[in-house]
Amino acid sequence: MIRFDRKVVFPLLVCALLGCRPYIDPSLRPYVGSQRDVKLFLSKSVEEQIEIYLKVAELPGHPADYYWGAVIATSDGDIGRILESHLRNEKDRDRVSDLILLSGKYCALNEKCKGEDFLDAAAGAAAQPLPANYRDLVNQSLDWIAKGVARN
Repeated sequence: MIRFDRKVVFPLLVCALLGCRPYIDPSLRPYVGSQRDVKLFLSKSVEEQIEIYLKVAELPGHPADYYWGAVIATSDGDIGRILESHLRNEKDRDRVSDLILLSGKYCALNEKCKGEDFLDAAAGAAAQPLPANYRDLVNQSLDWIAKGVARN
């Protein structure tokens, strides 16, 4: 039988648990978990909101298509040109896929997307160089963009 000394095991366990927690930038804390501050988030410019969305999406356990995407898509009016600019200028494929997911939410939830062919073109062009596993992730959003742009 193996005996464990509590004076040794307990401190080791505590250190291991505390040391394994993912680091979260203190500036992002108001935007993750159950204490999300919607009022603070909406006080930011659309550009800042998108950057927060992208940074939170990079955190472990926070999929790109999370809470803030719907908030941005529905709270900021016509953001098609801003999204287009981000899609055309972003090079990191994780951020590109996150931006396509955000654009899909925008077109699915916001009537302002109607007729914004430029956004559909930018999302399609941004998706082209993505590897197959990323394309699988963004295909639904690309459909939402196309349908939102063509909305009758």
